[in-house]
Amino acid sequence: SYITEQIKEFVDRADDGDLVQSSLVPSGEQQRAIDAINISINSIEGKQIHIVQGGPGTGKTIVGLFLLFSNAQLGSTIRYIAGNSPSPRNLVTRIADEMEDYEDFSPLIKTAGLLGVEARKSDSEFIDLLIVDEAQSLLTYGQPAPIKLEDAIRKSRIVVFLMDERQSMHLKNEVTASKIREICDSEEFGNIRLEEWRLQ
Repeated sequence: SYITEQIKEFVDRADDGDLVQSSLVPSGEQQRAIDAINISINSIEGKQIHIVQGGPGTGKTIVGLFLLFSNAQLGSTIRYIAGNSPSPRNLVTRIADEMEDYEDFSPLIKTAGLLGVEARKSDSEFIDLLIVDEAQSLLTYGQPAPIKLEDAIRKSRIVVFLMDERQSMHLKNEVTASKIREICDSEEFGNIRLEEWRLQ
């Protein structure tokens, strides 16, 4: 709730290119991850996967939101989803409630099911940057069917997974750091650049 209360100022700052002056200030560790991922996004060609792991309260969502809002003005196709549907819904609601002038942000924030619908309509890579918050809880079933892990990687140039496997809500969790690494090393995806951060 604290993060969503800061959304209006957060977006105003991002729009002015002054995100570092936001009252929602990342820790040094969070800022290093944000900066490194942003540099990689803007300077390295080809597919990239970034895994950001950390326990509760370490600021994974803050990293994701800074990446979302700092890149949303660049004209790229960006999507933010979360492993539990209430998170993106709450974020869209907060944006709609607080910022009449910022309706352009709501299409960037999807539930996993809505992104699955988008992905099934596209035969090729169509997302420049996909941010998956609470990735450990990303369902593989539901209505509409959520985007599959392989499709998230296949249809995105860059994916940032924010996760804590200990917080998984499902016994048969299929989204783990080791599974992501395995996909990156597979024959189909063998040329993906993989970088990892752990927040304390």
